[in-house]
Amino acid sequence: MRRVIREKFPKVANRVAVGRFLRRFREASLLVKPKRVHLSPDPDDNLILGTALAAQANYLVTGDKDHLLSLKKVNGTRVVKYPPPRFSTPHPPGP
Repeated sequence: MRRVIREKFPKVANRVAVGRFLRRFREASLLVKPKRVHLSPDPDDNLILGTALAAQANYLVTGDKDHLLSLKKVNGTRVVKYPPPRFSTPHPPGP
């Protein structure tokens, strides 16, 4: 994961920043056993999708243009493009 982050974000991902991110990521993570799915011709995509489904994720944010985005929604998990659309949160009506 460390290598992938540095490769995808070379301008902002120095060793210290990546280490700090991974430490926080681990602290906030929920470990799940990925579900077996065969919805993409790419086995790596199936692993990522299976993990999102096992975690009952609301969103799977991806930059993958080949397979995942075409799924749009799987069992309640919306597959959205990076950068994601604005996530709306309910706000009380203004005055």
